[in-house]
Formats: sequence, structure tokens, C-alpha cells
Amino acid sequence: MSELHEAWQRRDLDTVFAINERLQPLHAALFCETSPGPVKYAASLIGLCEATARLPICDIAESSKRRVEDGMRHAGLLN
Repeated sequence: MSELHEAWQRRDLDTVFAINERLQPLHAALFCETSPGPVKYAASLIGLCEATARLPICDIAESSKRRVEDGMRHAGLLN
């Protein structure tokens, strides 16, 4: 997001659009279920927290986990 913001400040719209396109699958995945469940799962994939959840946060569905992982790979956050 910082790269997108810096490109916007430079008025480099080609870069803005390219970064936005790269991030769109991740943005959609992070809101595929009630937040913050998908965000917590994404954070766990990069070692920021545990994947376990406690009420009122619920674990997300396996299909949503795959969607988050795919979105993170598309954004270049996971190999």
C-alpha cells in the first residue's frame, strides 16, 4: 500500500493501476467472510499471530483460507 500511495503522490498512474490490480484479489479475499477472521488468518500466514480464534472471532472456512492464501500469493506476500 505504501508503494501505491507513493506512486499516487508522483502521479504515476500506470504504477498505481498495476499495484491496484495486484492487490485486488487480496482485498476481496480479506473481506470474503466477516472481518477480522480473514485478516487474522492472513496475519498468521506471515507469522504475526496464531491462526486460532476465540469468540467473537470465528475460524474461517477452508475455502476462504485458500482464497486468502491465493490473494496473498498474487500480491507477492507468500511464495
